[in-house]
Amino acid sequence: GFDLVPYLGKKLISKKIQFKWTIIGDNTDKIFEDNFIKKNHKYFFPKINIENNKERYFPPKKLIKFYKSSHIYINLARIESFGLTFIEALASDLPIISFKTKGASEILINKKNGFFVNNLDEITNILSKLQKYPLKYNKIRKGAYSSVKKFNIDRNVDKILYLYKKF
Repeated sequence: GFDLVPYLGKKLISKKIQFKWTIIGDNTDKIFEDNFIKKNHKYFFPKINIENNKERYFPPKKLIKFYKSSHIYINLARIESFGLTFIEALASDLPIISFKTKGASEILINKKNGFFVNNLDEITNILSKLQKYPLKYNKIRKGAYSSVKKFNIDRNVDKILYLYKKF
């Protein structure tokens, strides 16, 4: 979905939606190859991929800090597998906006822990409404964390051990 960043950025700026967009991953600095992004660099903050080299748990604390300082997770990918980043975002109380990809459709519950969209205009409209009606945003944000509890590793290990013993 990297290719959609300039188009969505234009829409957000034209609708006067306040935003700062942090993009984390490999080659994120390439967004500045786009003239619009380069011209409007004050809105876009690319960060190199954050590796988990020394920490025992995943995701690394530095990445969690970025999630926790954000307000929403926007997934612009049109093809996505299970989506570990979805789980990380939800565990950090971040609602998700995403196209209805395979991975997202297994995790995202529309209007409960995020929003499914069909196009960039829908993303713009959702962000505009969330800025205008913060109580609705808080409701969706609370749904984000509660929806991810089923992915708790300790709980799932206990289930696997139970099944193993039963077998």
